[in-house]
Amino acid sequence: ACLAEWAEPSPRDRVIGYWRPLGKRDDAVVAKLVEEHLPALLANASGKLQVDMTKLIDRLKIKTDDDAFLQWIEDKGRSADARIAALHLLANRRSAKLDKSLQAALVSDQPRLRATAREVLCDTKAPDAFDQLKKAIDDGTTLEKQRAIRALNRLKDERAVNLLGRWFERFASGKGP
Repeated sequence: ACLAEWAEPSPRDRVIGYWRPLGKRDDAVVAKLVEEHLPALLANASGKLQVDMTKLIDRLKIKTDDDAFLQWIEDKGRSADARIAALHLLANRRSAKLDKSLQAALVSDQPRLRATAREVLCDTKAPDAFDQLKKAIDDGTTLEKQRAIRALNRLKDERAVNLLGRWFERFASGKGP
């Protein structure tokens, strides 16, 4: 978290809370250090640190092996947050591994990961995005239904507009998920 704020640090000291404004700094310093030690950082990170490192790598556009993040997405033992961060990283990079990672995420046992994959499908304008949202609305968990309904507005598709209209009518009558 501290490295993510390196370029524009908070004026308040993170440890003791004193007001100590610092000027802007160059992200390249952090990017170079992280890139040099990336394998060790990722190998030794766990939990929230994996998520924070992945977001930092994405934000600083540090070169990595996309296969490693595809493996994270496929790893059922890894936390949903880490898998979601890896999916966002590959999506933001428009990685060649994105299609494979989306397919792995869509069949995951983690509803948040599946819901995020559907949202990424919408953002990438995938042809099957509407069908995936419709499937989630019909058969998904409550979380998946809610996020699929929310994602419908991302599609520029008449079917999405019609389905969203029907759901508005259901909500108005008190029958929403």
